[in-house]
Amino acid sequence: MNRLRILFGIFICLLLVPLEGSPNPPATTNAPPLADTAFHVLALPGHFPDWLKASLAQKLQVVIDVQTYRTPEEAASLLVAPNAQVDLALVPDRIIPGLIAAKALRDLPAERGVKPDHLYLGHYLDRDNRFAWPYAWNLIAIAYNPHAVKIAPQHWADLAATDTVKRTFFLDPFVAKALDQKGQRWAEAKHEPVEKSDALEAMPLPEAATEAEAAYRVGNYGDLRRDLAAQPDWKYVLPEEGSIIVMDHLVLPASGTNPGSADRAIALLMAPANTARLDSENIAAVTQKEALPLVPPELARDPLLYPTPHLMNNSSFAKK
Repeated sequence: MNRLRILFGIFICLLLVPLEGSPNPPATTNAPPLADTAFHVLALPGHFPDWLKASLAQKLQVVIDVQTYRTPEEAASLLVAPNAQVDLALVPDRIIPGLIAAKALRDLPAERGVKPDHLYLGHYLDRDNRFAWPYAWNLIAIAYNPHAVKIAPQHWADLAATDTVKRTFFLDPFVAKALDQKGQRWAEAKHEPVEKSDALEAMPLPEAATEAEAAYRVGNYGDLRRDLAAQPDWKYVLPEEGSIIVMDHLVLPASGTNPGSADRAIALLMAPANTARLDSENIAAVTQKEALPLVPPELARDPLLYPTPHLMNNSSFAKK
């Protein structure tokens, strides 16, 4: 019996030990790497707040990573970088043509949530809205300190004098240059309307004031309101001859690793309750008729945020 047990043990050992020279390579596959478990968003500060982040995380069941940028040019640079990894970006109109030309965006899905009003679709940046879906917009406005300004500005030409420019702070240098050309064209036309579809190129501008010393500020109306929230005496003006339109869009970067989740995110962000809350928090105007009734009344009645059709018809985009 003991001899049988010994022989049986030797047999088992032989089965467990591979023969010398026998191949035993590890299994390999050519399967693509798994998608990143996080969902990456690129947005301006305030344009992807915590409540929206939590809502999207719950819907997608993934971690939401939000990266912010300070300028449109910084956003464009991040989106075309070789190591870019962004699933959803919220960007202004002027950098979108360059992103399309660089093939840095992918097509939007067929299902995009509640559709914006036709007034906000089909513009120079993406005529078919194949890549960009507008969710917010604003106009460039003038803010001035009534304690430091004797005569309130009413027209862009009022800022054209060199002494005035030196007391003006421009939130966005590109807009400053575009306004310089636009102001010249308005002055030449004696404030006659310009074509709404006209996109303006940038031109040089005299040296302007720093933020601390400025008596005037020029920028996106919502940005001005937020920046000057602690200084309630400042006043705001939209010149009747028109302004520059700044329109923010949802885009899907080609570098994204979660395309299915990105498609679902578009629909969530374009829910009227979400766009109304997001845009109102940023003092921006909504693009959907369905969202307008959900905007707080004090904002919905603000003529600088929702201006007259006449002023809108006189306004246009500024492009790179």
